[in-house]
Amino acid sequence: MPEPHDPLRNAFKQAAVAGQAQARPVPASLISERGTRRQRRRLALVAATACLAFAGTGAAAVAALLPGGDPGTGVPASSPSGPSSELPSVLPSSPPVSSSSSSLTRTTPPATSVPPRAPAGTVSGTPTAPPTGGATDTQPPPD
Repeated sequence: MPEPHDPLRNAFKQAAVAGQAQARPVPASLISERGTRRQRRRLALVAATACLAFAGTGAAAVAALLPGGDPGTGVPASSPSGPSSELPSVLPSSPPVSSSSSSLTRTTPPATSVPPRAPAGTVSGTPTAPPTGGATDTQPPPD
């Protein structure tokens, strides 16, 4: 069945024929140069990313090793002046432990332990209320 005469369709066909006649393929050398440029850019991006990653981890390692970097893990505020043979004037007191009880049944921490650090953003590490659900007496149970 023949198609009806459509002026718009004929104009598009003529434009397509004219475009095909003037179209020329791009030389292969330009295509390969474009690919080489893209590969170089990608390699430079990967190298820059790797350098930044290694620089960041290196800086963090150096900052951790420098004195005064973190107050919790740094050098003590005062170092001893020399070997001292004197004992401290006040010894920490610990409750007497009977010979029949084992160290595994001990419920209180040793007197020389360091209290846990308060989380960041808290005012102080002291509790505002007594602990709930536990005994408040620090005396060991009688035998």
